[in-house]
Formats: sequence, structure tokens, C-alpha cells
Amino acid sequence: MKNARGLGKRGRQGRSQAYLRAFIREYAAVIGLDKDGTMRQYDAWLQEKNAVLATPVAVEQPRELPAESSPSEIAESGVEKFQRLAPTFFKIGLAVIVLILIDIVLWSVLEKEPTQQVQERPFRDVIRDQEQLRDCPTQARLPL
Repeated sequence: MKNARGLGKRGRQGRSQAYLRAFIREYAAVIGLDKDGTMRQYDAWLQEKNAVLATPVAVEQPRELPAESSPSEIAESGVEKFQRLAPTFFKIGLAVIVLILIDIVLWSVLEKEPTQQVQERPFRDVIRDQEQLRDCPTQARLPL
């Protein structure tokens, strides 16, 4: 495995293509792969890699401002950009507000637990019921 790592690091510098191909072929045989199939896969990979490296990459040159542009002209371009994007920001904000309102309405309408009516009882009735329970613990409890 040291040889494989070394080939990866020094493949272009110190080793020839013939040595690399022989190593890959023998390594495939040692680990039980088809030698010829492995070499076909390596050749296909190598051709693809070389095609990618040979493809020219277009680099866009940065735009330069005219020499006579002043800071106020640069600031105006920022204002123009804001004016162009303002309707989009307005629409997004409006959509967020509408979604929040819909959520509030649905939450209040579709509340899971209905509120229970509170049944008020005079305090003297509660005290009387508690005294009866204390005096007769074996007797059936009164409904509250």
C-alpha cells in the first residue's frame, strides 16, 4: 500500500507510465481482480482525465469602471439596484405576513382541545363535601 500512495504522490515526477501500468496490473491480480478489465478501466479514466485537462477554461475578466466615474455615480448604481430589487423584497415581505396571518387563523380555528366550561360552586358546598369525606372515608365519594 505504501507503493500505491507513493505512486499517487510521485506519479508524474519520478515514475514512468510503464512502471505505473505494471504496478496497477499486478496489484489487480493480487487482490483478485481481472487484470485486463482493470487496465481498460484505467485507460478510460486516463483518457477522460487528459480530456478534462486539455479543455480550455474561459476566465471572465473583471469589469473596470470608467476613469471619469465619481463616487456619486457609483452610489447611484447602488440606488438603482435597490430600486430594481425593492418590488421583490416587498412581495417576499407581503407573502411572509400573509402566511403568518393564515397560521394564526388556522391555529385559532383548529385548536385541538376545546375549552371546558368552569362550573362554579358556592364555597360552603365545597366545605360541606370535604367534611363529609373526612367523616366517612368508606362511604362513596360525592361527585364534585
